[in-house]
Amino acid sequence: MAVLCAALPLEYGAVRDLSPGPVSREELGGVHYETSSLGGWKVVLAFIGRENTAAAIQVQRMITALDPQVAMLVGIAGGRYVSHGDVIAADCVYDYEAGRDDDEGSYSRVKSLHSAAGLVAIAQTVAIDAAWPGRLAQPPDPMPRAYVAPLASGGKVVTGSGSHTARLIERRCDDARGVETEGFGFLAAVRANDGVDGIVLRGVSDLLGDKTSDGDRVWQPRAARHAAAFAFELLSRTEPRPVTPRESGEPVMVNNGIENSGGGNAHLGIGGQGNSGNTVGTVGTSHGDVRIEWTPLAPTELDELRVAIKRLLALLSTHAGAIAGRDAEYEHAVRELETSVRGGRPESGRVLAALRSIGSFAAALTGVRQAIEAVQTLINAK
Repeated sequence: MAVLCAALPLEYGAVRDLSPGPVSREELGGVHYETSSLGGWKVVLAFIGRENTAAAIQVQRMITALDPQVAMLVGIAGGRYVSHGDVIAADCVYDYEAGRDDDEGSYSRVKSLHSAAGLVAIAQTVAIDAAWPGRLAQPPDPMPRAYVAPLASGGKVVTGSGSHTARLIERRCDDARGVETEGFGFLAAVRANDGVDGIVLRGVSDLLGDKTSDGDRVWQPRAARHAAAFAFELLSRTEPRPVTPRESGEPVMVNNGIENSGGGNAHLGIGGQGNSGNTVGTVGTSHGDVRIEWTPLAPTELDELRVAIKRLLALLSTHAGAIAGRDAEYEHAVRELETSVRGGRPESGRVLAALRSIGSFAAALTGVRQAIEAVQTLINAK
C-alpha cells in the first residue's frame, strides 16, 4: 500500500484527478478513504493537518491504521531559485524554526530530516529523464523542471524575500529550493515507523516576493498537478515489497526484578492475570527458584501500547529543536522507546524508565506530557 497525503483541498484534488486507476471509497482502519491503484500498488488518498505538528499527529494515526509501505506528501510550496511550476523532490527537509531563546538573544538550531534514500534515488531518475509531465492532461507550457533538493519547513507562509524568515532561511538553509509548512512534521511521523518509506514532493506555486491572489489562482492548481504527476511517476517505478502479516498476540516481556525467596506461588499479572501493575505472566517459585511463564497481551492491548509509544516518538521528533539541554541520557531514552516498538516486545520497566528521563527534558512541550501519561496509563492499568 502507498498513501499519498495532501494538506489542502486543491492538493488533494490534484492527486485525485491524476490517479491512473478508478477512484473508489473504502473503509480502512475505521476511516473512509478514497483509493485507487497503480501497478501492484493499492493507493490511498489522505488529508493531513496543516503545519508541522498537526501533520505529524495525523500522519502517525494514518500509518498506525493503514500500515503502508510508502507515504508521500504531495502539494505546493514557495520557491527559491526555481521557476513557477517546477517540482521539488525533497532529499531532506529543514525545520528552520528550531532554536533557543535566552536573555542574551535567539539562537537558531536548524534541524533536518531525510526522505527515504531509495525513493530519493528513484526521484533522481524521474527528474533526469523528465517523462513525468506526460501524466498531465495537456503538455505544460513552459515545460517545468524537477529538482531533488532540500525544502525549508516551518509554521509561517513566507511571502517576502526580505522578511526576517526569508533572511533566516538564506543564512541557515541556503540550499533549500522551496519553503513549505508540513514536510518536517510529515517526515517526523514517517521516521518513527519502521517499514515505511517517505518523501515530500512540492510543486512551486509562487516565488518569495511575488505571491499574489491572482497568481495563486493560476499557479496553485497547476503546481499541485505537477507535484501529483511526479508522485505517480515515482510510484510507478517503485516495486511493493511482499506483504508480511502484522504481528499479533505477542507477549509484552517484563522483568522488574521480582523475587520470591520463600516457598509457595506468587501470581503476578497484566492483561487479566492479576493486578500488579507492571508485570505480565505467572511467576511460580519453589525454594527460591523463579519461573516466569509469559502470558500474551490481547492483540488490541499490545497494539494500543505500540501506537501510544509511536505517537510520543513522533511528537518528540517534531519538537526536537525546542528540547533544551538534551544529553546522552535523553538520547538513550529515545532509543529505548524506538527499540520497544521495533522489537515488538515492549519491556515495561525499561519503557517506564525511559519515560521518566524524557519527561525531565520535554514534559513542558505541547502534547508531550499527555503522550507520556498515555503510555504510562496503558502499562500501569493492565
